[in-house]
Amino acid sequence: MSLRTAFSRSHQLRGKVRTDVDMHLSKWWMKQVPDNGLVTRHISPFEQQSIMPWMRTWHKRVYVRVTETFWYGFVILGGTYSMIEYADKEEHKEIFDMRD
Repeated sequence: MSLRTAFSRSHQLRGKVRTDVDMHLSKWWMKQVPDNGLVTRHISPFEQQSIMPWMRTWHKRVYVRVTETFWYGFVILGGTYSMIEYADKEEHKEIFDMRD
């Protein structure tokens, strides 16, 4: 019994102690610093409608993404098509010139 009381009194000499974790993990958790301003989000397994917010706004997001990136694809495809047409015309002109 005297050994138990000796350790219970020495517990107070260690300084700050985390009381929200188990005693054998308190030293490890003391090294963890809080992340200031970090926001973490997760979907709770108990949430019944985890997909509904996405389902309500998916069409708006698709519209915005298509309208923002459509012009890039249009310019690239148009440029590729015009280069192919130009190359075909030059090839036909070269073949026609070789006939003579």
